[in-house]
Amino acid sequence: MKTKSEYGFIIKIKQFPEADKLVVFLTKKHGNVETVAKGVGKSSSKRVSSIDLLNHTRFTYYETKSIDLLKEVQVLNDYQDIKQDKNIVNHLLYILEIIEKLNSTNDDEIKAYTLMYDLLELTSLNKSKFPQLLTSFELKLLDLAGFTPNIVDYVKSGEPILEKQTRILSFGNELGYNLTKSDKTGKVISDRVLKIQKYYLENSLSDCLRLKVDGETHKMISYINRYWIENTIEKRLKSSTLIN
Repeated sequence: MKTKSEYGFIIKIKQFPEADKLVVFLTKKHGNVETVAKGVGKSSSKRVSSIDLLNHTRFTYYETKSIDLLKEVQVLNDYQDIKQDKNIVNHLLYILEIIEKLNSTNDDEIKAYTLMYDLLELTSLNKSKFPQLLTSFELKLLDLAGFTPNIVDYVKSGEPILEKQTRILSFGNELGYNLTKSDKTGKVISDRVLKIQKYYLENSLSDCLRLKVDGETHKMISYINRYWIENTIEKRLKSSTLIN
């Protein structure tokens, strides 16, 4: 069996029969890596504390013809400061579900590793800014998975989106907006919302912290993101019950 080492975040843990567990890592070089951790379900196992969701690790595993075998896990950061905040943890579980549903290629998963690293590191330093980091993260994840929202042109007409127009969410398959003559057909999307979404898509997570976003605008962006994400995966996320 060939031995490999990688850096990765633990994004999924599932109990197998007896004391074994499925441990899935979002890695730096190889996308998602699924492994079996033998015997970690036993209370006497030395690896119990190292195998926890969101842990940033350096791990070693044996490649096999079926599922790889986890050999060793070194925890680089367990983000205990973040995990003490139940609200943040619930939203991060929601993020893990999105990553699992949206990413389809190794390239997507590798980019998601960097995005996840930035999110957790910045959250550790700016917990009060987590809601803003989260909405930026959601848009970036849609973008790298190939579902970039159209915030340049209207979906139905194809006309360019201009300021001071009355627009609403497009409720079709395409992610974007439609021009409307009435403000009673749905939630009107302000110019401010569009400007912030564009900034989030074009700039890094750390740059997004520079923006001052009022509560109503943030609430609207969050609502739009959730709609786009669930529309893309064509089902309601199980973790949405944790954050509503």
